[in-house]
Amino acid sequence: MSQVDSIIKTYDEHHNIPHILIYGDSNIGKRKILNKILNHIYSYELKKQYCMFIQCATCKGIKMIRDDIKEFAKQYANPVCFKSIILYDADNLTIDAQYSLRRCIEIYSKNTRFFIVTSNKDKLLNPICSRFIHMYIPSVNKKRAIPNITIDIEKKNIDELMVLSEELYNNGVYGDMVLKQMKKMNKLDYIQIKFHYETICKELRNETLIIFYLLCFWNKLIVIN
Repeated sequence: MSQVDSIIKTYDEHHNIPHILIYGDSNIGKRKILNKILNHIYSYELKKQYCMFIQCATCKGIKMIRDDIKEFAKQYANPVCFKSIILYDADNLTIDAQYSLRRCIEIYSKNTRFFIVTSNKDKLLNPICSRFIHMYIPSVNKKRAIPNITIDIEKKNIDELMVLSEELYNNGVYGDMVLKQMKKMNKLDYIQIKFHYETICKELRNETLIIFYLLCFWNKLIVIN
């Protein structure tokens, strides 16, 4: 039985799981594995309500930890047993932000589970790492390519873009990668959206919605003044 299947079995039997730290090289499917776990626990609607996704490479660091995570963790989590806070690239957090995160984990573990996805767990504080079970994702092929997002993203309606955003996210694609693709295709549009990207990430706090926003902008369904 794989470690993922073991975690899912634990949830089925006890309706509970530990905090999980998933680590390994970039672009090897860490997010896809995490999504398998989350999709087993939450329905689509509950996932939107009870899961908080944070891209630490673009978030505000300690302010995000102190304010946004704290506010989310304090919310009541019925009908599910717990809420989930997912931190991507947590090794980008400052030391102060990591200490604040450790405190949040200590306080809110009763009703919140934390998931960390990182390429370098050695940059995380030991007091954080010790509170998680560790799941290492090995590289099957060191030459594995970055997920292919050179697909037809133009001339799609809102519904199609929402479906596409889900597909991209579930295949390990996130906002930064879509932004890089936009840079290759139209540098002027890239410069315009890049200026607002950090604000978008802070306000939406959901990687699928961030991708959706970028795709809507690309298709001229959103105009930035």
